[in-house]
Order: sequence, then structure tokens, then C-alpha cells
Amino acid sequence: MMTPIPRWVAGIGLAVWFAGVAFLTLTPGEYTPPLTLSSFLCVACGWRHVADILLNWMLFLPGGFLAARFLSGGRAIAAAILTTVLIETLQIAIPGRDPASQDLIFNSLGALSGVRLAHLGLSQRERSILGWLVVAVWLAPAALLTPLTSTAALYGQWTPRFPGLGTYDGQVLSSRVGEVPVTSSRSDFSTEIDEAILRREPIEIVFVVARPPAELAPIFQVYDSLRKEIVMIGAIHEDLVVRGKNPSRVLRLDQPDVRWTGGLAHVEPGDTVRLTLERSHGSVCATINERTQCGLGPRASDGWGFLLNLEGVPGSMHALISVLWAAGLGLILGTTWSGRARAELSFFALAALGLIVAALSPDVSPDVPGSLVLLVCAVAASRAKVAFATSNRAPQPTDR
Repeated sequence: MMTPIPRWVAGIGLAVWFAGVAFLTLTPGEYTPPLTLSSFLCVACGWRHVADILLNWMLFLPGGFLAARFLSGGRAIAAAILTTVLIETLQIAIPGRDPASQDLIFNSLGALSGVRLAHLGLSQRERSILGWLVVAVWLAPAALLTPLTSTAALYGQWTPRFPGLGTYDGQVLSSRVGEVPVTSSRSDFSTEIDEAILRREPIEIVFVVARPPAELAPIFQVYDSLRKEIVMIGAIHEDLVVRGKNPSRVLRLDQPDVRWTGGLAHVEPGDTVRLTLERSHGSVCATINERTQCGLGPRASDGWGFLLNLEGVPGSMHALISVLWAAGLGLILGTTWSGRARAELSFFALAALGLIVAALSPDVSPDVPGSLVLLVCAVAASRAKVAFATSNRAPQPTDR
């Protein structure tokens, strides 16, 4: 059994956990899908169902772990189940929320895992596996964001309309991928477009700017005859957003965006602009007319975006979540690997390797701040673990 944390610490943790869960699950969204019995009962449904499953499990694991400090195992699990039932019930009346039995199941399994962890802890082998999992998660963005294409026929689409997305009121005048022109119709050059996307050749669109949309609105898109999105460039507020088909989509995960915050802030509705998106090793760059911004690719600390895409949330909130993600991974890593000197050398190696991978990848950007947060938290957790183990082994004074 793990050494129990102080009750006051567990109480604060529960309050923070509950506030975070309420924010993520009860905040209204933009699009409300129709609620039917089949959609509610469906498990592992939707294009990002693996992300939903992992997120639901991870979301309630801390709740079960902290609740076990106050309640017995069975009562802690029951409290977590009642919490998720309450949340799913409230979501029925909240726009943009989609209650589902899948959430009930995996929230409950997450709480069960947390209670199990609180009472039994982890074996050294399980700790080692968890540490290597953290390494994989930190390095994953470069692999998961590698562009993929399709063997089916490709279509271009200008300012399309889709359920759950906004509509861009501007007008696209021309577009191309590499040297291949893409019109708003079926393309006769599907193979050439495929090859250009895989080579990460520049994408260029000329369009008339519209009023900033309140929700993500596609401006330009390439999709295949199976209705699978290959590339999408859109806008939300004054930000430019780029998404595409990659291994994360194949694995049914979400994905962090290529995002130029304020990219459309210096143009007015009615202006005609030329947007060029280019990828090179260690950088994703976008140019609007004569203004260029590089370093737009997701970073290692944006890995949380594979589980959850908080569209419309201010950039400061994204930055805060990325810091917390890097800190959390660092703390987990610092408590899993044993041997202080060897472990700390491994932490430095991981931080350096992450920067090297990003510098070589055309799809992600180097993350110096995130790497420092990961490194500092891993070292701090490792040293705290050693100090705690040493204090527990210290001989206790005896009465004579």
C-alpha cells in the first residue's frame, strides 16, 4: 500500500480535480449532436473514440486515488460513479454536450484504477513501464503528426459547410498544393497532390477575407472520395488553423493544431490575401502577403491535444495546459525510475532527445520551455523520492 498523503492535501486535490472535471465536461459547446438511444449506448464510436476512452479513464483516475483517502475502496468507487452519472445527466441540458454510456464505463474504470493505485501502489516493473510510457508520450508528436494521404480520388473544397463547424463567409480565388492547382471539385491530379503532400510542398491559397468566425470555419480543404479529410486550413476568430490526416487520426486520436494565433489580425474583411504554408526541418511557417510567422507546429508539451482539442479557448489557457502537461509527465517520470544519478542523466537525455527530434522534424517545433519544465519536475520528483525513502529508513530513537 502506498504511504497515505495528508488529508488536507487530498482535500485540496479533490476540490481542484472536481473543478477541472466540471470545466471540461459541463462547459457549453458550439454544436449539439442529436441524442438518441443508439448514440447513448454506443461504445467506441466516433472518429476520436480512442481519445475519448483514454481521456475519460485518465480524468477519473485522480478522483478515485484522492477519494480513497477519505472513503473505503467500494465507497470511493461508488462516489466516482455517482459523480459521472450526475455529469452525464446534466449534459443532456447543456448545448454542445453529448452524454454517452462510454463515458460512464471508462470514468468508472478510471476511478477503480485510482482506488487500486491508492491501496496497492505499483510494483517496480510497473513503475519502469510507466516511465517508458512517459518517454513515448513525450516523443510521440513527431511520429503522430506525419502527413498521410489516400489511395482514393481527391477533391478540393473551398469554404465548405459541415455540421459542427462554422462557415467562412469569404471567397477562395485559387489554391494549389506544390505546383498542382486544386479547384473546388474532383481533381484530375490526385496522385500528384498525394505526392506533394507527402513531400510537404507548400500550400498556397488566395482568398477574400471574411469577418472573424466565432467557431472553426474551413477555408480550404482536400478530402477523398471516402469523405476523409486530408488537409484543412481554417479560421477561428483571428487565428489560422491547419489540420490533416496523420497517424493520430488513424489511431482515432484527436490532434494538436498548427495554429497561427492572430494570423488574420492585420487584415480587414474584404481584403484579398495570399496565404502560403511551408514546412521545413524544425519549423512550420505561414505567410500572409508579406508577413511571415514560423515555429507554428505543435510542440512536445502540446501532446495533451491528442486527447482533447479545446477549440476556442484563449491561447493563454492552451499555454497553461501545456506547462501542466510537461510538469505532470516530469513528475511521473521522476517517481518511476530508480537510481538518482542514472535517472537524472536519463532525464537530461530525454529532454535533449526531444529537442533533437523536433529540430529534425518538419511537423513539430522545438520546445525549450516545455523541455525545461519536464526536466526540472523530473529531477525534483526524483530527489524528493530519494529524500522520502531515506527519511523512512532512518533509525528511530528508543527509550532507555
